[in-house]
Amino acid sequence: MFADDFETEAFGVNGFYTASDFIILADRFDLIPARRDRILAAFAQSDRLNQVMALVRSSFLSREAQEAYLTICSDRRKALAIPL
Repeated sequence: MFADDFETEAFGVNGFYTASDFIILADRFDLIPARRDRILAAFAQSDRLNQVMALVRSSFLSREAQEAYLTICSDRRKALAIPL
């Protein structure tokens, strides 16, 4: 995620990106904290996951592919909720 091969402590511990990694990235981009928080909150909203689920369920993916995709989406949403 970082151009200079920088690895956060959270990534080293968890093996995947969490909210704290995106906070560090936002800080590197000099995003205003309020804007950063709004962006992260938008990804964590349950209605977003419901929208994704509806789109995936109406897609032409096989049932197995739909389940795999939804599992990935759910896991990534949970990762965004992991605090610093």
